[in-house]
Amino acid sequence: MGLLAHDLVQAFRQLRRRPVFTAAALLTLGIGIAASTAIFSLVDRALLRPLPYPHADRLVQVFGTGGDRILQRHELSHPDFVDLRSGLRSFQALAGYRGRGTLALQTPEGQVPLSATAATAGFFDLLGAPPAVGREFRAEETRRGGPPAVMLSHGLWAARFGGDASILGHSLVLDGKAHPVVGVLPAGFSLPGRAPSDVWLPAQPSEREEGNRGAYRLNTLGRLQDGVDPAEAQAELDTLGRRLAAAYAGAEAGGGFLAVPLEALARGPVRPLLLALLAAVGLVLLIACANIANLQLAHLSSRGRELAVRAALGADRRQLVQQMVLESLVLGLLGGALGALLAAWGLGLVRGLLPEGQRLAFPFLAAAAVDPRALGFTFLIALGTGLGCGLLPALQASRNLRLAASLQGRALETEGPGGRRLRRSLAVAELALGLVLLAGAGLAVQSFLRVLNRNPGFQVRGLATAGFQLPRSRAADPAALVRANQDLRARLEALPGVRGATTVDVPPLNGGGNTSDYTVEGRPEPRPGERPSANIRTVAPGYFAVLGIPLRRGRAFGPEEEAPEPRRVVINQLLADQVFQGVEPLGQRLRFEGAAGLAAWEIIGVAGNEVLSTLDGRPTPAVYFPFAQDPGVRMAVLVREDGEGPGRLLGAVRKELQDLDPGALITGLGSLERTLQNTPDAFRRRFLAQLTACFGGAAAVLALLGVYGVVAFSVGQRRLEFGIRMALGARAADILALVLGEGLRIVGAGLGLGLVGCLVLSRLLAGLLFGIAPWDPATLGAATLLLGATALAACLPPALGAARVDPGVALRSE
Repeated sequence: MGLLAHDLVQAFRQLRRRPVFTAAALLTLGIGIAASTAIFSLVDRALLRPLPYPHADRLVQVFGTGGDRILQRHELSHPDFVDLRSGLRSFQALAGYRGRGTLALQTPEGQVPLSATAATAGFFDLLGAPPAVGREFRAEETRRGGPPAVMLSHGLWAARFGGDASILGHSLVLDGKAHPVVGVLPAGFSLPGRAPSDVWLPAQPSEREEGNRGAYRLNTLGRLQDGVDPAEAQAELDTLGRRLAAAYAGAEAGGGFLAVPLEALARGPVRPLLLALLAAVGLVLLIACANIANLQLAHLSSRGRELAVRAALGADRRQLVQQMVLESLVLGLLGGALGALLAAWGLGLVRGLLPEGQRLAFPFLAAAAVDPRALGFTFLIALGTGLGCGLLPALQASRNLRLAASLQGRALETEGPGGRRLRRSLAVAELALGLVLLAGAGLAVQSFLRVLNRNPGFQVRGLATAGFQLPRSRAADPAALVRANQDLRARLEALPGVRGATTVDVPPLNGGGNTSDYTVEGRPEPRPGERPSANIRTVAPGYFAVLGIPLRRGRAFGPEEEAPEPRRVVINQLLADQVFQGVEPLGQRLRFEGAAGLAAWEIIGVAGNEVLSTLDGRPTPAVYFPFAQDPGVRMAVLVREDGEGPGRLLGAVRKELQDLDPGALITGLGSLERTLQNTPDAFRRRFLAQLTACFGGAAAVLALLGVYGVVAFSVGQRRLEFGIRMALGARAADILALVLGEGLRIVGAGLGLGLVGCLVLSRLLAGLLFGIAPWDPATLGAATLLLGATALAACLPPALGAARVDPGVALRSE
């Protein structure tokens, strides 16, 4: 123990004697460990910790797997949910939920928007999240026409009602209807992958939904019985699915059901992103370790005299290696302490800059911190880097110690060829890893830019958008809703600088909307589960012109479609190609099961394909209904400005919306372009692009420093050789070419190995990229040329120094 303490004191002395080396090494390790700790904290929060529900491993989500050609798996219909809940024995319980969008809370100050979700009876009991106050919904409250009720989120209860338990029994006016408060959710409750809701309502099926097996609305969660294997539960679901399909043939019965663990669903969207970032930061840390190891090799080779004297005085190789490794471990632990501080600062900065919407969509970003688990990871990383940076240099430096040569100052002899090979190998590895990271960063950045610049089938620039919801009481008069829609469009189109205005039931590219099965009149009835499906949009006249969606055939909606009859629709080109191959679609009639029964709708136009889901989504078959023939109180308002920036219009648009109906609820007013840039999908891609760009840049700088260090140290060790060569007639250009040739061999080997590593990278990034192949020749070529050129440039200063060696000075120094 005394010897260890002595070595520890010596380690601190050695680091103090080399302030420049110590500062550079600490900064390099600190940044690498800080980035690793920060990313680990994100991974830990998002992927490693169990979901915040008791026995979360027993929770599954049940999907339907038939009856919809667009959605490979989808929510359950109300009849299917009822049949599963009563027929399954593998589950302790089944419960469901569905989004309710934004509701208007009536307050003395006016309308307040609240996010809402609806749940069936027993939903919170299934998740093991009993209300903090009151009770959850009863069965009678979740039946069609059942009594209204509302549960408050803990945050809303504390912020608006002061955490007063007497709120129970009082009513909140939501969308013009009184809802008695029956309970308050526990603090921090949320569903995986969803932003927390302000209020929860009973999931009451409508008249259409109660008997329609094609109305997929209910997200269904189940808790498996103790001792039941997921495979057993899936087998029972398969059996019951076949039974239901046979019993309800011709009634849009689904083709089956699928149970997916809730943990897999919750972590699926962010798992590839975080694993890619973890791999990237791991490569940066490896490069940093290689850089420190090279510095250690250079330093230890200059300590050959000291090590040889210690060996001559009786120190064995184990003691020498122990001393040198201990110095590296101290360096690693100090770098870990610095890294922990930098990581805490960086995560705090991210939390402070994170927009509110992204904080709700990605709760692990807001919760990430340097907690005890992260500190434990930091300690292990610090030990590993300290050992990794010190062991190889120590083993190399302790070989072949020769006292006589060391005392004569022959550094070249004390280092030996093994040390030179090791330093060059480390530089090659740094370049290879740097190329992998630089290429990955280029791919991620290009992918993000291609998503943002993608043409989704309409003109995004110059569009202002807003959510607009009329009071629920106006839903009883469809004709009045149509008149209000006409009045709204007229008001907006009268504004200066407005080129057109329209409405749609679902905002563009928001990932929402409904799908519906349909049949073509005059064709044979498809077999159960084989009906074609389409996305459904309800639009006002002018929709295609305002968005800039071209009409391929026929016409768009006009004044004729401002009445309830005749029933007409517009389809997109993709649906026309899939269903009416070689047949004129105009005049064909489609039948949809809806509020009007199996009414027939005539096709009057074919529009260009519009991406309906997200910016990186694909066009899907779509059918557009006229607003007057399917009116609703909720709509998205779209206003096209003459220029490309709708910012100056937003205030005027808000005023016109408020003047139309002071009781209306207005949400999300802004430019569509900016709104799309802040969606969770865009944020996820931006996050990946920004971090990989930082990691790629850091890796490239470290790799260049490594190459420079190796070449510069080699030149310093070979000054006598260069002096002799020049004394024997070598020109400065010959020495310059000799040194650059050595650098070129290192750079070539590193880039070649890096290109091989890019093959592995392509597999990791395949699912994260959009619009660009993982093995993109232009990106890889640009990264290779950039890194290669700068690496060769890093070799130039020491090469020029070698070419200026004075033979007389070099020979006299020996």
